[in-house]
Amino acid sequence: MPEVWRLKVNDIESLNCADLAQSFPNVSHLSLAGDLGTLAEASALEQMSRLRTLFIYDLFGMTRADAVTIEHLPALEMLGLYSTPADYATAMRKAWKPEIANGTFVEIRSPRKPEWVEENRDNPLRGWDGREHISAARYRKAVAQYHATRRAVIAALSTFDEVSASEQLSELGRGFAQEFNRLDAGRNPFIETEERDELFLALDAAVSAAEQRHGRQFARAREALASGTDAFRDW
Repeated sequence: MPEVWRLKVNDIESLNCADLAQSFPNVSHLSLAGDLGTLAEASALEQMSRLRTLFIYDLFGMTRADAVTIEHLPALEMLGLYSTPADYATAMRKAWKPEIANGTFVEIRSPRKPEWVEENRDNPLRGWDGREHISAARYRKAVAQYHATRRAVIAALSTFDEVSASEQLSELGRGFAQEFNRLDAGRNPFIETEERDELFLALDAAVSAAEQRHGRQFARAREALASGTDAFRDW
């Protein structure tokens, strides 16, 4: 097996860091990203003593005891933690903040409490929380609009079949678009390409919730909701 020095793992649902360290002991650049995924035995990262960069995104399951230190990772030059458990983030900040003066890049953002994880597990816009160009007020209003649209989509598909509900779903899409037009208006618009794509994913998630509730597929409902939004959006 060829030597691996740089490793990037995305879309993690569950990953055991002890297995990772055993399989790739000489990695120097490691990036781990999930979507509310879980890292088990995160303290085993200290076995990867050649690490120079370590980035962890939107992963959970780590505790204060899993924090790694300069004694175990003496070559570490860059550390980035984004959307990780608050206790783990605090312990890692305490361990690595003194190393900033020695030239180590340390960025720890959006620490999450367990309550946040539970509240946002079914929130497709959760990545907006803490995003630099999105205010907390706009985030709250965006999530409220998503949940209102989700409830309305489920209700529409409970009352009508998807063909009969098409007009209502188009109207819901229109309302969704207009609300986000209003939120994005003003001096500091915030909906860019990434946010636009996430809003359409949120619409898809609303229909998926209705499919789970009713146990059937709603392809036409997706089209009606998305086309209603697309026709009236300014973003």
